[in-house]
Amino acid sequence: LEGWLCFYIDHERNTRYLVLYSFHYYEKLMELELYNNFDKYYTYITDLFYCFEYADGFIGLKFSDIKSANSFKIIVNKINDK
Repeated sequence: LEGWLCFYIDHERNTRYLVLYSFHYYEKLMELELYNNFDKYYTYITDLFYCFEYADGFIGLKFSDIKSANSFKIIVNKINDK
């Protein structure tokens, strides 16, 4: 799957999500609720490719540039600080 990856917080439910939207159709392709201590399971494989365990497998995230990858890395590291 390919698209825009968004991180959002639902304050009413006290949950966090990653949502992937299509580049072409602007529709939601995937939504994942992030588990507690997500930052402990998020692995930086290269500067542009990260992965994490989810359900019975792994999900990989490939970023198009270092700035986007680093911004997302900062968000992940701050998830449990709130």
